[in-house]
Amino acid sequence: MTSAIRAFRSSSGARIYHIPLNLFPILSGYVHLVFANGVIAIIGVSSRFGDSNDRIEAGGEVVLP
Repeated sequence: MTSAIRAFRSSSGARIYHIPLNLFPILSGYVHLVFANGVIAIIGVSSRFGDSNDRIEAGGEVVLP
């Protein structure tokens, strides 16, 4: 998967990062890292297939303040 991390901002000011993952050999998906009101949350799923956990960690390293 070659998709880049995408950043969004909600109308209330939350920062949302869209992190691409390979869920299975023929299925791609995303996990979302959300920063809102002093809370950091990961929303989504990971199949633990291939490098999906590594991509979540790498995505966090890119966007963490």
